[in-house]
Parts: sequence; structure tokens; C-alpha cells
Amino acid sequence: MLTLGLLLSYSANIAANTTSETTSIQQNSSYKVTGVVSDTNGEPIIGASVVEKGTSNGTITDLDGKFTIEVNAGATLNISYIGYKNQEVKVDRNGLSLKLTLKEDTETLDEVVVVGYGTVRKADLAGSVAVMDNKSFKDQPVTRISEALQGRVSGVQVENSGVPGGDIRIRVRGANSVNLSNEPLYVVDGIVREGGLSGLNTDDIKSIQVLKDASSTAIYGSRGANGVVLVTTKTGVAGQTQITFDATLGVSNVYKHYDMLSPYEYAEAYNFWYPGNGYSAEEMDALKTGKKGINWQDEMFRSGLVQNYKLAISGGSEKTQYYVSANYVNEEGVLRYSDNERYSARVNLNSAVTNWLTITTDVQFNHGVRNGNTYIASKTNPIFNALNYDPTMDMFTEDGKYNVGKNTTGSNPLGSIAASNSELRTYAATGNLALQFKIIDGLTFTTTNAFDYQDNKSYSFSSAKASPTAISSMGNSDAFRMMLQSTNNFTYMKKFGKHNLTATAVWEATSTEYRNMNIGGNNLSTEAVGWWNVNMASTKTLGNSYSRETLLSGVGRVIYNYNDRYTLTATFRADGSSKFSKEKWGYFPSVAVAWDLSNEPFMEDFKAMQNMKLRASYGVIGNQGIGAYSTLGLLGQAYTNYGTSSQLYYGYWPTSLPTPDVTWEKTKQFDLGVEFAVWNQRLSFSLDYFYKRTVDCLMQEPIPGYNGGGNYLANVGRIDNKGLDFSINAHLIQTKDWQWNSTLTGTYLKNEVKSLGSNEYIYGKTPADKMADEATIVMPGYSIGSFYGYVWEGIRGVL
Repeated sequence: MLTLGLLLSYSANIAANTTSETTSIQQNSSYKVTGVVSDTNGEPIIGASVVEKGTSNGTITDLDGKFTIEVNAGATLNISYIGYKNQEVKVDRNGLSLKLTLKEDTETLDEVVVVGYGTVRKADLAGSVAVMDNKSFKDQPVTRISEALQGRVSGVQVENSGVPGGDIRIRVRGANSVNLSNEPLYVVDGIVREGGLSGLNTDDIKSIQVLKDASSTAIYGSRGANGVVLVTTKTGVAGQTQITFDATLGVSNVYKHYDMLSPYEYAEAYNFWYPGNGYSAEEMDALKTGKKGINWQDEMFRSGLVQNYKLAISGGSEKTQYYVSANYVNEEGVLRYSDNERYSARVNLNSAVTNWLTITTDVQFNHGVRNGNTYIASKTNPIFNALNYDPTMDMFTEDGKYNVGKNTTGSNPLGSIAASNSELRTYAATGNLALQFKIIDGLTFTTTNAFDYQDNKSYSFSSAKASPTAISSMGNSDAFRMMLQSTNNFTYMKKFGKHNLTATAVWEATSTEYRNMNIGGNNLSTEAVGWWNVNMASTKTLGNSYSRETLLSGVGRVIYNYNDRYTLTATFRADGSSKFSKEKWGYFPSVAVAWDLSNEPFMEDFKAMQNMKLRASYGVIGNQGIGAYSTLGLLGQAYTNYGTSSQLYYGYWPTSLPTPDVTWEKTKQFDLGVEFAVWNQRLSFSLDYFYKRTVDCLMQEPIPGYNGGGNYLANVGRIDNKGLDFSINAHLIQTKDWQWNSTLTGTYLKNEVKSLGSNEYIYGKTPADKMADEATIVMPGYSIGSFYGYVWEGIRGVL
């Protein structure tokens, strides 16, 4: 991978809310000042801000910690750097040369962690929260957040579809549900992202937090059943204008080409098994000399070029800050005729209008164009076909259609992707406006109103040239989604001597609307217009749908810390969902405790271990991931004819039974964790044991055939997940010229189905239609999706 980068930066006055120390120099008139800034270990501090106090005149230290600045006579220099105490120096003579040492600020170094509806000091964190900042991936050529998360967070499994711009699947501590989604909740800057994290510019990310245990996720109630992924994006910095441009060019290739039979070897094997019905001597000679034959892997795969261009401009004054970014990504897939383009832009503004009102607004837009299908494991998968297809055949028939091989099944692999194509156009936008009011000392009220819009337009076309027997077809569809969210948050933060208290109360309303339309046709009279004219089709299909769902939520949370040693977090959330008929409200409590042993007096003489903390939590979270009208009795269209007449008469009959008593699926989770650091925090460890039990699973119960047959929705079943996850973070080398950080994560997970109600088992999907039985099964005593089939006993007569 080739990476090219360009960084342009200009630094002005940087405001820092830290304590300060002042050093006085005897007064003489002067303009030019030079110096070097280092830490208490004598290492130079790179990028420290050196500003003439009261002006915008400033500079930053270079790679050796050195700086040069011209100031007014008698001026005062303010030297600052994140995590260190400010230092002020009076300039009293010309040619002044300074040697400054900045001391660490323990209050600034106390890491702040983003949690649901607010932030807390890491010292006050009692739940299991994994934190990853952008330093972990900012210098790597990642184009999607899933690539940044992969392998860096314990207890989190990330799977990519492999298709450029394709779907991703994230699992936090296993699968909780059989029929419902197991995707975590995605929240960006406090706003729920119904469409996941696709389209988000990785360069805009400041940090990612993954909430794993019930104490952390219960603040999101029914939405947090499968874990929560919180993303905090970058904002402007007061007094510092920065322009950053980054360009990345890369090449993607198939990791491995399989060693297959050559065309000649295939023909030899065919003649051995089918004597008298095989290849002639003339054909064998052509295959042997290479005049005939196909290397399917060469035909299907290519080297794909990956381009990623990112531009960001940020800055602002003490009262108003801004951040503007743009991103363009172009990925060519390793499978021919597949590619993805993405355009995105973002604007963030933050302004302290008065000393009691701060306004923040953030708007993001992205547009994607993806060509190529998302192929699944089946006999229609062209990659699967390419590895099994006849390499001796001619690619085309005499009339120009893609040919079908000898003794092979399925369509021509190249014809499947060259003569059939699809396009997905995505238009998405998110935005929010937040007003924060400082009511009294320690008490704030924030109202945030947001929208999340997405419109997916899909087009598909298949030519009659795809195979000798193929007929042409086309299809268009449009899927629209609009989510509106209003969050109103009271937060009280106060310190009373050794007591720290943070109390949060939230009222939130969310409404989501879906609109879908689709149309398709077969046997086109002309293929010239592709998917653009359904009237060219001999037969047509069409459909549309609409749904709307709402959620009302009330949240309360109290975080109490005594003397930076003992922490208690208690959370309670109530959710009311329009998806349920009678039992609309679900109630989700949680509690967590933590003990920071490092701050105990008996640990003062034990210097080998730092930041040692014990954590325990228990809570209940819910799941309401069913369709908007699943608990209602619905009717569907049906048709029949009478007597010998061929005329069809349409009517309606029940397609689902009403289930008004169905309510929330619930997951109860216990977590016990420990974290600590050694070697002056150069090596840190985190270990968690967790046990999740999902009860009242939302599943379909079968109706006996003698009673009419079918299914109905019910709260039945139980799923257990238990295991360990750990992470080890090492700062191996930390110098001005070289930094080496490594992270090792691991998870042991035991997933087990305990009950499926009256279902003895539920079959999974078949690997190929009409080709094999179901390959997976859900059955009590086994994991969800366990492989299921016959046990291989060998070949008769060979055992």
C-alpha cells in the first residue's frame, strides 16, 4: 500500500483551561525570543503552543521542541500543551533564549470518556467501556470505521462483506437473538444513526467508545440490547487554524489464487471418467498447447485501485469554533465490474452566544454509488462457480452469448457479472442543532433536535446474453427512511469536598418513517435502455409499502464518586414503543460499582502497579426489533377462480394473527472486570468476565396443522452468552523520533440456546437452492447457527 500525505498547519492563540506557573525575567526592551520546551524527563515537546498573551501572535515548537517568535517589548509569553500545566514568561530583553520545562497536569491527564447522554472522568467509570481514539488508525489507509475497529477492541467482532462499499456486521459479546437483529446501536455525537456508520469520514473521528455491559448500555434501554458504538467527531479548536489534506493511493489484490486443474488436466480427467464421450485428440492438443482453455480466476479477478482524498479546515476564536471537511473515496473491487464511489462533506459550528447559552450545529451529507452485487454463499455465486466451472469450453456461443460448460452446473461465471449489472445510489444526510443553557452553577439543560435521512435507489439489469437460455430482465426500487429525534437533557455536576456527583435526567422522542417502492420486468423488447424503461418488459411486477414507528423514553442516571476511590452508578430507563399493542412500556434498571485501589493509602508504597480498578455491574436491557405492525392482525391479498372460469377474483385473508400481549425481549447481564497498568503505565491490562441471559425472546411459535397451521409472534425462548474478553495495550517506544504502540485483544465466548419455546429446532439457510439440505440449525444445547448435517463415515467398501 502506497500512502502519500501532506499536512499544512498554522497555529495561533490556543486557549487552555489549566493551571499556570509564572517565571519572571528581569526587564529590558526586546522583540525576538528563542527557546526550547521539554518535559520533566528532558524530552522535547513537539507542537507546544507559544503565544504572546492577549494577541493572536503565536507559533508552535518544532520536532526538537524549539521555537522562535517576535513579540512586543514587555510582552508575556504563554506556553501550553495538552496534559501539562501552562507556563507564563515575561519578556524583558532582546535575544532572549529560554529553556522551559512543562510539568504534567494531573487534572488534565484524567481522561474523559464519552458515555450515553454525557461524559465522565475515566476515574468515575464503573461499567465496561472500550475506548479507542483516532491515534490508533489515523496514519493507516482505512476507508471505513469497520476497518478501524477490527482487532482493536476486545469483545467486538467485525465482519466485512468484501464488496467495495458493502455491508458490515458488528457483534458485541455474541448474538442475543434468534430472529431479531443482533446489530449494536450506532450513535454519532449523541444522535442515533439508523443507517449504521456507512458514509462516515474516518478522518472526522475523534474517538470511538464501545459500551459492552448492561450498566453502560442500559442508558439506551431497548436500543442498547446488542451493545452501543459511540462515535465522537472532531470540532474546531479556539485560536488554532489548521488545514489538513491527505491523499492515499493503494492497490487491492486477491489474497490467494487457488491451484486448480489446468484445462488439459481437466480434459484428461474427464476422458478417464467418461470414455467415448470426452475430448478428441485435436481438442486435447489445442488444450495442451494453450490455443484453447480458460483460466477462470484470471477472467474474474483483477488488481483494484483504491483512492482516498481527505480535506479538513478547522479553527475559530475563543467563543466560536468551526470544522469543515470533505472526503472522496473510489474503490475498485478485485472482482471485475465491481466498484464503489463515495462523496461526503461535514460542517460543525460551536458558538458561546452568551455566558449562559452555547449553540452547536452539525450537518453531514454523503452520496455513494456502488456497482456490482453483494453475493452470498450459493450456487449462483459467480466466484464459487468460477472455481468449479469447465476450463476447456469456449467463452461465447456462435451467436455471441456466454456459453455453458460441459459437466458443470450454474451460469457462466463471467456472464453473471459482465452481462448482468446492478447499481446502488445512496443519498444520506444527518444534522442536529443543540442549545445548552447554563441555569445555575453545575446545572445545565441541553435540547438537541436531529434528523437522519437516507434514500437508497437500486437498479438492476440482466441481458439475454448472460447464457444461451437467459431472458432479459430489469428492476428499480427506492427505499426512503427519515428519523426525527428530540433529546432534552438536564445534567447536574458538583463536587462537595471528597464527593463527586453527576446526575442526568433525559426525555427523548423518536419517530421513524419508511417508504418503499419497486418495479421490475422480464423479457425486454430491447436491451438498449437497460433498466430505464419498464414498458419494454413483457411481464411486469410492482409493489410499495409504508410504515412508521415511534419511541418515547425517560432516563435517569446518578454517578457518585467518593474521594476518587469508590464509584456507584445507577441508571433507570423507561421506553414506550408503538410496535407493541398493550404492553408498550419496558423498564430497564442497572447498577455498577467500582473500587479504585490505586488511590488507597495502603497502595502508596506499592509502585509496581498503577491505575488498578475493580468493577462489577448488573442490568437489564430490552429489544423491540420487530416490524412496526407485527403484533396486529394483518390481511394480505389473495385470489381464486370459480368453477371452470379462468377469471381471477381478488380478496383478502389473514396473513398474521394479532398478539396484543407480546412485549419486550429482555437481556440480563452481569459483568466483573479488573484493569491495571505497570511500568509507569507503559503496559496496561483489562480483563472482563460477562454473563448475558436473554429471555422472553421474540419468536414465531408454530400453530398445529389440525388447528389451521401457520405461526404467531410470542415471547418464548432463552439464549445465554458468557465468556471473557481482555486487552493489553503497550507503549513500547516513546521518543521524539519514534513511537511504537501495540494492542493485543482476545475474547472467549460461549453461546448456547437454552430454549426455543415449542420449537424443537429451527433450520438455517441452505448453501444452495435445490442443491443441499440446510447447513445450519438453531437447537437447544447448541450455539446459534451451528453447522448441522450427516457425519462422514467414508466410502462403502473402503472402510
